[in-house]
Amino acid sequence: PAIENSHVTVLVVYRAPRIDHLKSLWKEVVHAIEQKTFYEFLKSPHFRFFFKNIDATQLALKLLEEGFPKVQILDMSGIDFSKGSDYFAILGCDIMGLSCESKDGKMMPSAIAEHSESDRLLEFMSKPRNVKDDENYSFNMTDTQLREIEELLKRYDCMANKKLYGNDKVQILYGNKLTENMKECLSLDESELLTRDELFTKIEQLLH
Repeated sequence: PAIENSHVTVLVVYRAPRIDHLKSLWKEVVHAIEQKTFYEFLKSPHFRFFFKNIDATQLALKLLEEGFPKVQILDMSGIDFSKGSDYFAILGCDIMGLSCESKDGKMMPSAIAEHSESDRLLEFMSKPRNVKDDENYSFNMTDTQLREIEELLKRYDCMANKKLYGNDKVQILYGNKLTENMKECLSLDESELLTRDELFTKIEQLLH
């Protein structure tokens, strides 16, 4: 049923380049299930099964179709962490709309800035987590193959992007690569877009 509460907003996280998000998914699967190269992962049933976990724009579109009145898409590529941005501050200040203030050059929720142990809280919340460098993993693929998969992923995203772009129910936060990809989608014909099955088939052909 449609959601009647006009105050409900759903947040979807979009990560680009898209190949980086796919590699991140593979690392999680490798860690949790079994050791496979990226090449082996893409040829395995795990790829098709877990792909939905990174299918951000299709998720956003599905939420709108299900009746959610507003969807925010957080474009991770637009966040400059070198300038002091942190996930908790983005969540609190930009998304939840909490009262925020600057401390030591960083914007953060006032409740944290004014806390008696704010320095310890900031140190804990600012620590990088779940970081897995590429050099610790085996890809068994060429750079050309990775670039071609990136283009295929973008063409697949266009199936949803064409409907999301300019939609007044969609708010893009920190728009960067997502905004660029959406604009590129507008120049594509319907015949150039890929369904999920077509994406899987194209990647499988690429790996032979």
